[in-house]
Amino acid sequence: MEQWRSHAVGGLRKKHAGQHVRLCGWIHTKREHGDLVFVLLRDREGTLQVSIQRTEEKKELWATARDLRPEFCIQVEGKVHLRPPDAVNPDMKTGEVELIPTAVTILNECKLLPFPINKETDISEELALKYRYLEMRKPTLARTIRLRHNLVLFIRNLMNDMGFIEVETPLLTRSTPEGARDFLVPSRVYPGKFFALPQSPQQYKELLMVGGVERYFQFARCLRDEDARADRQAEHTQLDLEMSFVDTDDIIAILEKIFVSAAERFSDLTIKEKPIPRLTYQYVMDTYGSDKPDLRFGMELIDLAGAFTACELVPLKEAATRQDQTLRGMVIPKGGLWSRRELDQLKELPEKLAGTGIAWVAYKAGQVRGSSIKRILDEQTMAVLEKLASPGPDDLLLFAGGPWKPTVEFLGRVRTHMANKLDLIDKSMLAFLFVVDFPQFEWNPVQNRLDPVHHMFVLPKKEHIPLLDSEPLSVLSTQMDAVCNGFELCSGSLRNHQRELQVKIMKLIGISEQEGIEKFGHLLNALEFGAPPHGGAAPGLDRLLMVLQGTERMSDVVAFPKTYSGRDLLMDAPASVDQSQLDDLHLAIVASDTRGSSDCDKGDGSTES
Repeated sequence: MEQWRSHAVGGLRKKHAGQHVRLCGWIHTKREHGDLVFVLLRDREGTLQVSIQRTEEKKELWATARDLRPEFCIQVEGKVHLRPPDAVNPDMKTGEVELIPTAVTILNECKLLPFPINKETDISEELALKYRYLEMRKPTLARTIRLRHNLVLFIRNLMNDMGFIEVETPLLTRSTPEGARDFLVPSRVYPGKFFALPQSPQQYKELLMVGGVERYFQFARCLRDEDARADRQAEHTQLDLEMSFVDTDDIIAILEKIFVSAAERFSDLTIKEKPIPRLTYQYVMDTYGSDKPDLRFGMELIDLAGAFTACELVPLKEAATRQDQTLRGMVIPKGGLWSRRELDQLKELPEKLAGTGIAWVAYKAGQVRGSSIKRILDEQTMAVLEKLASPGPDDLLLFAGGPWKPTVEFLGRVRTHMANKLDLIDKSMLAFLFVVDFPQFEWNPVQNRLDPVHHMFVLPKKEHIPLLDSEPLSVLSTQMDAVCNGFELCSGSLRNHQRELQVKIMKLIGISEQEGIEKFGHLLNALEFGAPPHGGAAPGLDRLLMVLQGTERMSDVVAFPKTYSGRDLLMDAPASVDQSQLDDLHLAIVASDTRGSSDCDKGDGSTES
């Protein structure tokens, strides 16, 4: 390698003064001042000033220097010199030295750039993804790629220290009904048959537990044919882990060690609370309107049903008294001081945030300033409402009622919207949380059946197993979710390690025993061979890096991301293939792809399947 370079560009320091070095890199900037050319040379380690002076002895060198342009790839040889004291640049790690070259070789020229690399400019997402290899040369993305490497290395060593064994699982597997759509791979050898790319290694890691591995992990590539969004891509990486002879406390302890250790090592943000708190699913839904709440700000939801139990308005009374409904609200600090126009815009929230309706009461100096509902509420109702909500003298009270889940989820979206609008979110904080006691099932009114809240392999709480036959919707599971700053980092649970229980849960969600044997026979059979109690989780590496970096876009932490519509602009994929390839796979295209470019949000974005 030394024939190309003896040192890294960004690695030269005062101690190297007087040494003859050979460097390779890209031209970050170039400045000409009469008989001097200053080139800022860059490699992945940093930048260094190269100073070229015009002299009679260096005609060829000077001619080459005049031809240099930004992002030319060059090799430079010369002597390291100390900069004069008044020319030291304290903002550069190499700021005390410069290189006086004896030779400059252009290794490759660079044509006109689609966007500047030596400064941050606003460019379209499409352009940035099409030329991702140029975007990588920018310091921000370059640092993130290095950080990702260091994070993976750190976690890998941490897992090894905790007794985990890294095992790779297959990428070509069987299509099974696990939630999201599979990416299918046609088989050339077996016409009409298909492999599926793994949504996660869920079944393989359970089989590893049956095989006695006891503690397994891998950085697994997971692929799901679902539409992307800011914090989700069709393919992502998760830290997949599974353990034998554990309970939920053991899994949470491992996850907490990973998250806290990574945050303290790789983030400048402050962890809000240690140990990481645990809250139940019911509590976070009632209090924050989300099973992945952002705890960096307050504005919790308040139960206001007590104010409307005797209300003459039927919808409000029903929301306040029916067991399957709720009536909740929140206090917006200083919202009572908003202009009338801003208050009138509140009626747009249901359409904007997918809700059915919202009411408000605004206060100014302690007096009701105006309201969308005050005129139809009596004084007693208003008094109870104010007692429950305790609004300040200039606050705004928002509330909504209706069926429990859609109502609290709508108010949760309102809560986040208002926090962003009022700049209430503390961006210097990491607010980790474990959500526990999820329901095992939820009712699917479209299919008229039970669906697993997470997946069919989750073990119910031991004391709730008897309720599977009589009250399945009352059953709580061993699932736990790790959340940070409003993002789900991972889901995990204990697993059904006995065949009889696994078959029963399959039947409850509409999978007959015969269908279960056909699609999951390998796992069901394995459970009969002394399968140990086991459980695990799968933190999303991309999302973890997102929150550690303080960004909300997965594309900021992935080397080669796709667009929200699932296209790879760099490779121009998906793309057509030759007819001969289709013939080899015994495939025929019977309809053109009519899918549009709009980005629909489907799926729950969980990091384990």
